[in-house]
Amino acid sequence: MHNKIHHIAHGLSFLNKKSTLCVLAAGALLHVGAYGQAALNESKITQVINEVNVVSAVSLKDTLAQQGATFKAPDLIKTGRKSRAELQASDGTITRVGSNTIFSFDESSRTLNLKQGNVLFNSPKGNGGGTIVTAAASATVTGTTLAVSATPDGGFKAMCLEGTVKITFPNGVVQSIKAGQMAFVIPAAVKEGRAPDASGDKKSAPAGEPGPVLNFDLEASTKGSSLINGFAAPLPSAGLITAEVKTQAEAVKDGDLKQTGMAIVSANNSDLVVVDSNFVATVRDATASSNLTSTIASAKTTDVTITTYAGVQAPNVFTGNVSASMVDFWGADAFSLEANNASNKINKADKLYGVFGNNITIAPAFDSYYNGNVLRFAPSSSSSSSSSSHSSSHSSSTTIASSAVSPNGEFSIGAKGTMTFKLDPVSGQSYSQAIYFRHFPERTTNTDNRDYRLMAKNFVIPDNTLIDVTLNGYLDTGNDADWFNMVSLDAWTLNGTRFNVYGGGFGIFSLGNLVMNSPYIVATGTGAGVWISSSSDLTIKKTSSSPYILSYGYIELGSEPDDADDVSIARYTQNMTISDLTATSIQPSGNGGSSIEIYAQGTLTISNSTLTATVSKLDVAAKVIDISNTTLSAGTSATMHGFWNSTNKTTWSQADSLTLSNVTFSSAPTIALEAKTMTLNNVTFPQSSSVTLKSTNGQSNFGSTLTGYVNFLGTNYKGATAITSSNVNSLVTVQSL
Repeated sequence: MHNKIHHIAHGLSFLNKKSTLCVLAAGALLHVGAYGQAALNESKITQVINEVNVVSAVSLKDTLAQQGATFKAPDLIKTGRKSRAELQASDGTITRVGSNTIFSFDESSRTLNLKQGNVLFNSPKGNGGGTIVTAAASATVTGTTLAVSATPDGGFKAMCLEGTVKITFPNGVVQSIKAGQMAFVIPAAVKEGRAPDASGDKKSAPAGEPGPVLNFDLEASTKGSSLINGFAAPLPSAGLITAEVKTQAEAVKDGDLKQTGMAIVSANNSDLVVVDSNFVATVRDATASSNLTSTIASAKTTDVTITTYAGVQAPNVFTGNVSASMVDFWGADAFSLEANNASNKINKADKLYGVFGNNITIAPAFDSYYNGNVLRFAPSSSSSSSSSSHSSSHSSSTTIASSAVSPNGEFSIGAKGTMTFKLDPVSGQSYSQAIYFRHFPERTTNTDNRDYRLMAKNFVIPDNTLIDVTLNGYLDTGNDADWFNMVSLDAWTLNGTRFNVYGGGFGIFSLGNLVMNSPYIVATGTGAGVWISSSSDLTIKKTSSSPYILSYGYIELGSEPDDADDVSIARYTQNMTISDLTATSIQPSGNGGSSIEIYAQGTLTISNSTLTATVSKLDVAAKVIDISNTTLSAGTSATMHGFWNSTNKTTWSQADSLTLSNVTFSSAPTIALEAKTMTLNNVTFPQSSSVTLKSTNGQSNFGSTLTGYVNFLGTNYKGATAITSSNVNSLVTVQSL
């Protein structure tokens, strides 16, 4: 699980009893700034955690920050991922810096330049304040304990943690907020509907203008915050913050505040709250519709674009406890008739949470920090993967607030027609373009697995695209995990697509033929897993580079029998062809199973491949199995047999034939191969393995192929010993089915 330095993980926002403004959520602490006068001159670095650098304003060279050293204006301080720092001035002002933050002081103008990220300030009363300048806005902020975070539109937001905070705007307007409230400083350009000038020059930065004042869940925001709780010494105002938490809790109990369960990222003006200036100006709650059928019908005919900046309406967002299910939008034909449950995958009974439309274009903003396009599934400040406010050569990354859609954070994007990825080219990489899916809501327990889905009749994804996903899921003893699934209801061909998935499971499913040409798939982190399946034929082959799969959990190709009630969107794979594939499953400490499972109802052909289940089983099932020029390895057992029994769906059937040619089992304590007719041609078994071979009549045959026998052709080995008719029974066990 990722560090919560800069998350909004659990928070619920509140709606004032007398207010008509819908207030959205906050969670773990945001990022920060407030200032004492001495703090703008120099501060002592009191603690350094992970990657913290001081950048000289003269030479622009980085040096590692050292505990006990003095940080002086106008140098910059820069933190890396999962890093933070604490500074203390002579007047007692404490500055705590979150991860992926860059800021500097200008003592002459009493200015803090927040280039990206977040800073927390705890300042003794009466020590004055300072002016915050971000990419496109500025305002003067004073207070005792507060947090300031740069927002994607170039402005910033301030959160009061205890006492009061006063924000003075360049036009003289003064805005005061109390503990448990946040206020937005909005770039004038954004308020006027223009893209902000992200020059970042403090002398020419556009003036900030007042945004809405919103209530946030103070307890949820501070409880899991590393900026408050992640340092050796407690924050001097910790007791005061605790008192404010109790005060807010009483207000909720008395009915003066009401939890909304929604999330907020930014605001366009004092009247309209949005989930990002890039996307979703309004959200329609389908549960409030007087005619849900009409609402769904409208969604099916409306095209939606998730784009780069400002003004994209989303009339097809379904939120709340919507009564519609996936089958209401897609139709029963999209789902297996057998499937009534789905623990981790897509099911016809799943609620219709997310964005649904006819044709959907995914064209999020290009972000220079990632060197690719970035689509966020939750408020950017709740990310666990990297900074939510980093520099960008374009407008800020597109955000979809999944926490405003599903009670547990699940989210789907569904196109009745085509889903098109429209991405900017990248240079200097092995891929041509990249999309990063980020900022999925933090899990609160290890059993509330969530699913994020892209689902369409067909996909248009440029060749040689990197799809990079960072989840917040993990496995527990019940094998619960977050999953990111891509589902095509029609035939689907992917060319040179790379998938990097961290912190959860990853699935590719198709109801038609699925062809993956030279895929490169890496699933790491706790809770990892890879599942690729088709309801028709599945092909994984080499066209340029060799296919590659690495998983820190299991790898499943096709669908296994006991998934009959678990796989609802991908019926069983019929025929499967795999060539030139290197697939490895490993099991780091804390992860669940790490088997490799390959299942097809019809014919399975594997050639020129290496399959390694490092600590678990390798299991292969099909009606006809043909494997050649391949190396197989398993930590426990290697088994091959027929597909599931069509009558009871709980036992394996008998494979018609199993043919192994030039196959090496490099390791596997137990090897069990079953087929009505088995042919082994130049096969090597490990010396120490227990090998059981079963056919219809349970007899061995050498030099030819006979129906019903275990046939040995060429030269087969058990370790260094050739298997012959005279020693076969001492080296392997041959039995009848």
